[in-house]
Amino acid sequence: MSLSKKRAVLSYMDIIDLIKHCKFEKIPFYENIKEIVKLTPLRGIVEQCTLVIIDRPRDMVEQEFLLRMTVDQINTIALNCDISNPKQKYLYQFQIRICQIGLGCSEVTDEFPDKLFIRVGTKTWSYTVPDKQFKKKKFGHPIYCTEEIKLCPYVTNSIKINWVPNGKHYAIEMNIVKKISADTLIEKLLGKEGRSSEDTKNEIINKLTDVDPDLATTSNHFSLLCPLTKTRMNLPAKSINCDHIKCFDASTFIKLNELNVTWLCPICRVSCLYDEIKVENYFLEIVKSSRLEDGDSEIVIHNDGSWEKVLNTLNTLVTEVKHIDFMDLDSDDEESIEPKKESRAEYSKLSEFIDLVDEDDEPPKKKLNLKIMIK
Repeated sequence: MSLSKKRAVLSYMDIIDLIKHCKFEKIPFYENIKEIVKLTPLRGIVEQCTLVIIDRPRDMVEQEFLLRMTVDQINTIALNCDISNPKQKYLYQFQIRICQIGLGCSEVTDEFPDKLFIRVGTKTWSYTVPDKQFKKKKFGHPIYCTEEIKLCPYVTNSIKINWVPNGKHYAIEMNIVKKISADTLIEKLLGKEGRSSEDTKNEIINKLTDVDPDLATTSNHFSLLCPLTKTRMNLPAKSINCDHIKCFDASTFIKLNELNVTWLCPICRVSCLYDEIKVENYFLEIVKSSRLEDGDSEIVIHNDGSWEKVLNTLNTLVTEVKHIDFMDLDSDDEESIEPKKESRAEYSKLSEFIDLVDEDDEPPKKKLNLKIMIK
């Protein structure tokens, strides 16, 4: 046996050994139910390539998997099928995942080789990643092909994988998984232990203590709006990896990731996986507090960790002016017209006064304080 062939065999055996210690990263929206094909190295052969496409790369390889579903596996999928719901017909689905295998891997994520083709029955999935994007970040996701799998114990399913080798090693896994809804994950999150109010309060006190004294009066404003929807949060939360106080609405975050999986904090863009999310009980108590009204979207947090809502002074002034505008100050309808004009004029002057704050002279935060002080 030549040295090169011996190295190839050793390399493959190394991959086999590495795979024993690898597992796929969990997908919150799917629960593994039954293993169909355990994590297996992809070893394609050029001579066996049967893919027919225009300008097929000469070095494209192919590996075929032949499998028959057992009666138990078939029943798991077929007996939980809802034909009345075409968007989610199958509660249990057939899932294919591909990853890269390398030294030091323990938990792997979905990653495709370049120019990947997956054929199940008569359907073909094609994934070609542009070179620049391929070099910058990983590209891959689970593939669900339940409708293409023949649910019969006597029929063999053919699954063909084609790709262009790039010097890296890849592996494939196939499972039956159960779909988990976003609402179920939200309920599960509510059942988990959140971060205590005392811990959050201590963090706030420490952060406000370290603030520059010149900025201390403007640094304790906290928005109750979710950065994703710009509406008030119902379930304030953040990742255990985040070092900021600001939160996002966990319900919205989970539902958005069901549509487009990113699992990144919308505030600081660090990893924010489902298992890393914790409800912030301090802010949960605030958004549920009877001290807040429907329109309140901002609070002031004091250095001792206590809080109060920010009064919307401008809206108060508008309400007062409107109240004067509609007051019946005189029984004579004609004479009552004139006071209305005066009220509007007075409000116009007041609006002018507020708008005349010079942005160059005062920073935005100080200008906000000025508005709050006006009564």
